[in-house]
Amino acid sequence: MGRRAPDAHGRLGRQRSSRDWAAARLDALVLAACFALFLLVAYALKPLGIPGALGGLVNGHLIDIVGGCAFCAYVNLLFDLVHPATRLRRWWQCVVLIVPCGLFWEYVAPVLVRPSVSDSLDLVSYVVGALAYAAVDAMARPRLGAQAADR
Repeated sequence: MGRRAPDAHGRLGRQRSSRDWAAARLDALVLAACFALFLLVAYALKPLGIPGALGGLVNGHLIDIVGGCAFCAYVNLLFDLVHPATRLRRWWQCVVLIVPCGLFWEYVAPVLVRPSVSDSLDLVSYVVGALAYAAVDAMARPRLGAQAADR
């Protein structure tokens, strides 16, 4: 067997497959959709002052749900670009990632940053967002394999 040629950075490693790039495109698309949804919620829905439970969700937790989803997409996008064999592939991996981050954001950050406040339901919202990302990734994964096989 021959040796692999180093990449542009002088590292030896496996070649990226079209499936790797398809996963990176999916993560970039999810991240862009989360950004667009954040803008919609922050600048269009919140100013409407929606009453009731739906208003409480929009004003208090929808951005946190979007943030949990965006964070998992961002982490996977970084993995896609640096080490494609490593990804958050299962729902529990997303939860294991987001829970410590959420605990830090909700309980350590308010001690360090004056205007921040803790809200336990925000931690639940982050987990819901991470689970939403895991669901999107699981639904898209079979299609990514089919697209890679077509090329």
